[in-house]
Amino acid sequence: MLSVTEVILCPGWRKIMDGFKIKWYRHPKRLSFDLHKVIGIMVAVFLALTGFTDFCWNLFI
Repeated sequence: MLSVTEVILCPGWRKIMDGFKIKWYRHPKRLSFDLHKVIGIMVAVFLALTGFTDFCWNLFI
């Protein structure tokens, strides 16, 4: 459930491609924020798929 709320609350869903851009040559705090945001989105999708797969496996046992 946490991965779903992270994807919904992610800043950058107004313009999807802007949400995945990393500004490499900006201030280190901005770089850290961009990396945290992009990695968080990828991990949230992975965790949501893993959770759904586990739910389906337990459903048929």
